Amino acid sequence: MMLELGSTPREWTPPIIKTVATENQNIDILVEKIGEHQEFLAKSGMLDSRRKERIRSEITKIVAEKS
Repeated sequence: MMLELGSTPREWTPPIIKTVATENQNIDILVEKIGEHQEFLAKSGMLDSRRKERIRSEITKIVAEKS
């Protein structure tokens, strides 16, 4: 319900997976959903975009620290 409160529509709505790591409950489902999200990011171009932005940000920070 909290995810639906956002004002902008999402291209990806993260699923809520109840897990209990100490009992190995639903860990396989969680790993599957993480894989699905990574596949979505790659197909949509968002993965490359996020990586480029992260690199740009890191370089900007390094340059700022050296100044």
